Amino acid sequence: MAHRRRSLIALLTAICALSWAAASALPAAARQAPTAPDGLSGTWRVSRTCLTICASPKPALKVVHHLRGQVFVTEGTVRQTLYLTGTQVLVHGPKDSLILTVRALGQAMDGYGVGNDGSTFTTAWRCVAAPSSGATQGTMPARQSGLQPRSIIHC
Repeated sequence: MAHRRRSLIALLTAICALSWAAASALPAAARQAPTAPDGLSGTWRVSRTCLTICASPKPALKVVHHLRGQVFVTEGTVRQTLYLTGTQVLVHGPKDSLILTVRALGQAMDGYGVGNDGSTFTTAWRCVAAPSSGATQGTMPARQSGLQPRSIIHC
């Protein structure tokens, strides 16, 4: 189990380093956001399943906003930064880091994460509201908002 955790931590560290290197190597014009919908801005229902050293929390809603280029941020007291790199999204915050694979742009992402305490988990993100809907602010437990994932909603 410890080997699996170390492997996951090494993988996430390598992905972080490669993402930063790739982003800094691109010319400034290439980093500008397209004018079309970006696929990440909006309200996402985020669920986690604990693998080691943690308890699975209840699903929460996270509101994601475009910052610049391929960089996005979540609202709330515990802000996370999201880096879109092709079909993967690197998410980094003060408590954990995770790598998500985009399953359907603007609809669904899932992947693995590691916490600062060494905990590991799987996570799934499902879009529940497009950015213009203003459905919720910040991060809150999903059951309090009444929002449920819909296949027709695109973030």
